[in-house]
Amino acid sequence: MERFNFRVIDSEGVWVASPTVTVYDSGTAVISSLFDDDGVTPKANPFTGPSTGLVYFYAADGKYDVQVTGGTPDLGAGYTWASVLLDDTLGLSSGGGGITTLNALTALSQTFAVGTAGSDFAVVSSGSTHTFNLPFATNTTHGKLSATDWTSFNAKIGSLNGLTSVSQTLALGSTGTSPSWASASGTHTLNLPTASATNSGILSSSDWALFNAKQGTLSGGTALQYIRGDGTYATLNTSVVPEGSNLYYTDARARAAFSGTPPIAVSAGGVVSIQNATGAQSGALTAADWTTFNNKLGSVTTDALNTDFGAVTAAGAVTISLPAASPTNTGGKVTNATQSFSGSKTWYGLDVTAASRRFYARVHTPSTTVVVAAGLDDVIVVNKTVAAATAVTLPATPTVGDQYTIKDGKGDAAGNNITVTPTAGNIDGSGTNVINSNYGFRTYIYNGTEWNVIGS
Repeated sequence: MERFNFRVIDSEGVWVASPTVTVYDSGTAVISSLFDDDGVTPKANPFTGPSTGLVYFYAADGKYDVQVTGGTPDLGAGYTWASVLLDDTLGLSSGGGGITTLNALTALSQTFAVGTAGSDFAVVSSGSTHTFNLPFATNTTHGKLSATDWTSFNAKIGSLNGLTSVSQTLALGSTGTSPSWASASGTHTLNLPTASATNSGILSSSDWALFNAKQGTLSGGTALQYIRGDGTYATLNTSVVPEGSNLYYTDARARAAFSGTPPIAVSAGGVVSIQNATGAQSGALTAADWTTFNNKLGSVTTDALNTDFGAVTAAGAVTISLPAASPTNTGGKVTNATQSFSGSKTWYGLDVTAASRRFYARVHTPSTTVVVAAGLDDVIVVNKTVAAATAVTLPATPTVGDQYTIKDGKGDAAGNNITVTPTAGNIDGSGTNVINSNYGFRTYIYNGTEWNVIGS
């Protein structure tokens, strides 16, 4: 009898809590006999390991296949150790040649564990546990890459202007007709051609000298002077600028150029005026009239807002609400679309209730199953053209108060029963209800949980 113990760790180095362990006789599907101790207390097979993931069992000397599945985190289909040899005659002793210490630990049973302590990969052995510390990498710590860092590094620039070379170079060029980048073979060239009448670009030294030698700003004159053809300043007045056909300004000339068409008038002194508008003459609108006109009704519009007919006046405009009739509106218009109305209504003597029900009878003649149409059928008369038993199916999603009557119209239900089956619930506690008398009928009403027979 030999003890076999191990700790279950997933591919990320995390202990798997409560794994399912199944042990088979090697190379077979035969479940092996296991024990909790040295052959006295039987152990279940398969069994669930502890939350620490540290699993053990005793079994007779021999070879076994050990399968591990499930647990937290979930191993799924798991993995299997094949042909595990258990032989208590192979145990280590102080006089044998086997390992007596492991990393300075001498415990008979030792365990491997995973940690993240330290600033570099290291194995720390203490007691009976060897801990493999693999910290997360930082700018000062060697270790594994965290998922967050992986996302950060993966999001960095993979290419620059279409180039993916590890080493790339910036260069200057002068080709083209305007500044541009040209990227090829690991080099990004900034082309800056020399500016010209057709090129956009940098200014050459010769052009700079040319432009710099041009006339700068003029100074020394006053606002009342002008520059003569010889480059000197002179006073600008009518003495140096002949009038010609462009007549100079005078009050008399300016006033003579203006005239007014009623309601505009121009006086001899050049005063422009406009008369006030009245019912008999055109003119300017007075402030008083503006206030009067502004308070008059501006426009009338309609909308479908609010919950009832109504009118709202704002800024001189009137909006008439004409909402569509619905169960949530107090009032409204009737449209050619589908509508629902709250409260009972009478239409040409036909009463339509809040449950939207109306009386409708349907005669069923084919020798087929009858499916009751919810919200349409009220009475179904089974009047088959060919004698045969009939199956009737009640609606699948009834509401409280739904009521249907099934009638034998052919008069042969005693020999050809009509079997009524609900899709939802029972009928008076039974899965079906049978009409088995000639010209018989039954009325069924839904009470919210099942159908009840209220007439026959």
